[in-house]
Amino acid sequence: MRTTPVGPARVLTAQLVANFAIAVVAMVLFVAVAGLGFGVDLPKHLLGFTLAWLLAAAALLAIGLLITALAPGRGPATAIGTVLFFPMMFFAGLWVPISQMSPLLRNIAHYTPLGAGMGAFQDAYLGHFRPSCRC
Repeated sequence: MRTTPVGPARVLTAQLVANFAIAVVAMVLFVAVAGLGFGVDLPKHLLGFTLAWLLAAAALLAIGLLITALAPGRGPATAIGTVLFFPMMFFAGLWVPISQMSPLLRNIAHYTPLGAGMGAFQDAYLGHFRPSCRC
């Protein structure tokens, strides 16, 4: 960031906008291909799904920007991001469904961005999305 005359805040803002735009396009394509190509129904609570997705995406992008802003370089930032990414994927239920986790792991999952996001996504798909805290 020291090689550009543009300030760090503007560079990070541009990075955030670009990554968010890519994420929006990817999600729209994902839902379209799932629906048109594989017959997957749209979420029953589309507004809830959209809200949950926006909040989960904002949380992940915020974590990425924090790492970018604080890491001393590209290599350490990549390492930190990778170390954080895999536990977050675990707590999202990628390897073991959240419902089958032990009570301790399930409680931890509800406090992670992807774990909370997955709960909200599932609620929206089933049609009983209601914004609330699972505290």
